[in-house]
Amino acid sequence: MTASGMTATVEWSGSAGDNLWSSSGNWNPAQVPTSDDAVIIAEPGSEVIVTGKRSARSLLNQATLWIRGQAGGSHASLAVSVGATNAGTIRLDARDSTYNAELV
Repeated sequence: MTASGMTATVEWSGSAGDNLWSSSGNWNPAQVPTSDDAVIIAEPGSEVIVTGKRSARSLLNQATLWIRGQAGGSHASLAVSVGATNAGTIRLDARDSTYNAELV
């Protein structure tokens, strides 16, 4: 939450060019979303890749959202605490049996 106690809105811009949720340059304002943030991904046709453990207060997705662990047992998860609206695609990718991907 912001200093005033309001939920911050963080919107996908894709400006960093690497499609990674974890790159602050892909968001407006330039910060990686946290569990206090309302996340908006309103760019149909874009791909957003979630690796590691990520969270958001709420999610509006209109793109392809990939929740994808990396090789070698690295898990990926996206936890949304209040609510999620999906008008795009959410993919849970398993490259091998040593990791898992989850949307909570």
